[in-house]
Amino acid sequence: MFEHLKKWPRILVVGPQRSGTRICTTMISEDTGHWFVGEEEFGVDSLNRLWKILQISSNVVIQAPAMSIYSNLLAADDEGLAVVMMIRDLEDIKASEERIRWQWEIPEYIRLQTLHSESLSAAELKYGTWKAYQKECLGEQGFEVEFNSLEQHGLWIAKPGRLRFGPRQTA
Repeated sequence: MFEHLKKWPRILVVGPQRSGTRICTTMISEDTGHWFVGEEEFGVDSLNRLWKILQISSNVVIQAPAMSIYSNLLAADDEGLAVVMMIRDLEDIKASEERIRWQWEIPEYIRLQTLHSESLSAAELKYGTWKAYQKECLGEQGFEVEFNSLEQHGLWIAKPGRLRFGPRQTA
């Protein structure tokens, strides 16, 4: 499903929290043979640590939803970096947040709030930023993946099988 991304030495999977970045990163890793790097390996929201990983790594796919805001800037300095934006229905994102009692909306919102109206959720802010300028800035380095399209992959687990999943669980 993601073999076309194999040509990119570094792949950053971004999007709102709870949009499927972890499972998509896992799937891309399996399809490309790239090494999986989870967000916890660079401190979730440490731009400095992510930058260092990007500088020294090749053949990696990195799950980085908290770094969505910086994705076009990171790619501007790195021709070998592809950015994959996860697209998921906002109601499904909210339901997933509630199911796992996700409590990081406020820090996400603070990171993003200067970009758009305060009446939007963090997910809406990320998608608005992506559509307004990031996607165009990235050009051929930018890709979108619809969450529901992941059903076609062999690693996909149907919704009933995910009901008891925690925040970092994919299997």
